[in-house]
Amino acid sequence: MKNKYIKTVLLIIILLISGCGNSWKSKFQVSNLKIDDDYIVGKIKNTTDKAYNLNIIFNLKSGSLTEKDNCHMIIKPHETKKIDCISMDHDGYKISVSNIEFKEKEIPELINGTINKETLEYHFEKIYETHRYNFTSFSLISDEEQKEYPFIDTIKYDEQDNTIEISGKFTNDNEYFNYREKYDTKTDELKYLLFYIKTTDEELRNSLLTKVSLMKSFRDVNSLSINKALHRDDVSEDKCILIGGKWCVSSSVLDKEAGIISYHIYNQNDE
Repeated sequence: MKNKYIKTVLLIIILLISGCGNSWKSKFQVSNLKIDDDYIVGKIKNTTDKAYNLNIIFNLKSGSLTEKDNCHMIIKPHETKKIDCISMDHDGYKISVSNIEFKEKEIPELINGTINKETLEYHFEKIYETHRYNFTSFSLISDEEQKEYPFIDTIKYDEQDNTIEISGKFTNDNEYFNYREKYDTKTDELKYLLFYIKTTDEELRNSLLTKVSLMKSFRDVNSLSINKALHRDDVSEDKCILIGGKWCVSSSVLDKEAGIISYHIYNQNDE
């Protein structure tokens, strides 16, 4: 009787362990996995009516060599989502899913007005990702800036205007970079970027302007053209230099002695 009881307990434990290990398969379907130009790409479908934070763990195999990589994402109820995760130096490897760690996510309420970063990331993921990519290079300035990345102070959602406005800054002693972005929630594209730089260090200013010209939002035009336009000091605020038939670039010196200059890049098609 005692042996039978022990066997029953062991069987329950084995079933629980095996159920926990494979429970993701009853919730998520993964397809079309491959390595493409240092990225793991594919699709994942959430078959449930709940949202989750996911950590997808991959097996990467080449001959007798097996490595692991992972990718974090949020997936919405019944969403089929593209997997697009960086994985350097694994081209040619065979890939499979080892496990998916998941945690149910409370869906943040979207309200008209000021919202938080979590709400932006969930309801306007493409805008949040574009903003993050726009400011990736800014996080490399110093350890202090890395702590503040992606430099968001306030986010405002305008339901009637179909826009998201993101504002932020980073400072260093008596120098600062303040910005305001506005995005179209229907297209997820940037409408304009307005920013102020206060510094008398021209090397720092040049570095910041170069980082702006390399933002993801401006990859549809020549970054060198954006950079040159930002450096022009003969453009008044009521005029602009048109780049690529789309982006209007202008600047205005607010306080020459203090080194305060405002810069404006806007999509002329939205005006």
